[in-house]
Amino acid sequence: MIEQLKGIEKKLDESLVKNAPFQLPDGLKEWIVKYGPYIALVSGIFGLLASLNLWNYAHQANNVINYTNDIYKSYGVSVGANRINVWFYIALVVSIIQSVIAIAAFSGLKARNKLKGWDLMFYSGMLSLVYGIFNAIYYSSFGSLVGGILGSLIGFYFLFQIRSKYNGAKTSKK
Repeated sequence: MIEQLKGIEKKLDESLVKNAPFQLPDGLKEWIVKYGPYIALVSGIFGLLASLNLWNYAHQANNVINYTNDIYKSYGVSVGANRINVWFYIALVVSIIQSVIAIAAFSGLKARNKLKGWDLMFYSGMLSLVYGIFNAIYYSSFGSLVGGILGSLIGFYFLFQIRSKYNGAKTSKK
C-alpha cells in the first residue's frame, strides 16, 4: 500500500510541481510553511468538535425521525423517513481520522526538518479524495465527484508546492 502511495506521490510531484504551468511565489510558500502547522492544528481541533456536534445532532434528528415514523405507522402509512445509515458512520469516522491526522501533523510541520508532517497531510488528502469518490458514487452525484476531485487537486497543488520546504535538512534557528 505504501509503495502505491509513493508512486502516486511521485506522479503528483511531476504534475503539480515539475510540469505545473506556474509555481507559487517563494514568499507565499514561506507563509504557508510558517502558518500551516497552526492552521492544521486549529482545523483538526475544530474538525473533532464538528464531528462531536454532528454525532449529537444526527442522533437528535434520528429521534425525531423515529417519532415521525411512528406517527406514519399509526395512520397506516408505510412510507417514513430514512434513519441514520452506515454511510453516516463512515463519514463521521473519516472526519475524525482527518482531524486526528491534522493534529498529529502539527509537530512535523512545525519542525520543517522532517517530511513526517507533510506525509501525514498527504495521507489525509488521499483519504479525502477516496472518500469524495465513494461519496459521489453512493449518492450518484456527478457534481460531488467533480467538486471532490477539484478540491483535492487544489489541496494537493498547494501541498506539493511547499514540499521542497520539508526536505529533511536541518534548519537553523535564528
